[in-house]
Amino acid sequence: MLVSCSSGKSSSPKESGVKEQSLPAEQNVSYGESEIDTDLSSLDANMAYAALVDISSSAYDHEGEIIRITGRFNWYTDEKTGEKQYGCVVSDATACCTQGIYFVPADSKYVPEKTLGENQQITVTGKFDVAQGSNYEYYRLVNSVIS
Repeated sequence: MLVSCSSGKSSSPKESGVKEQSLPAEQNVSYGESEIDTDLSSLDANMAYAALVDISSSAYDHEGEIIRITGRFNWYTDEKTGEKQYGCVVSDATACCTQGIYFVPADSKYVPEKTLGENQQITVTGKFDVAQGSNYEYYRLVNSVIS
């Protein structure tokens, strides 16, 4: 679901093999314009794609920033854990390359796939986080709100 044409290497690698730890979701998060550190939602397709690739390749420089992004909603259920994963996917102008970012809704009771259609255009705002999977590192927006 979340792929890229770039290498996606981060600027400060962490140890692999660390079990992922979920962050607690904050309830009723509302991000004001002055809180947003990086707003990709007003950029055209090529610029938004390039900016997201850049953020992914220098992830530790952006950790903790509030990021807003517009893209297509996508989701799937992890077959091993049963956990639902949500993503906002951005394509370049020709749609040959895509880059996406996982997001974790601020309201843990909110089920996005019940109110959003797959590939529906969404804008997500959340705090950028570098997380560890079993043998990999990934990026996500935590405490996210969808508008």
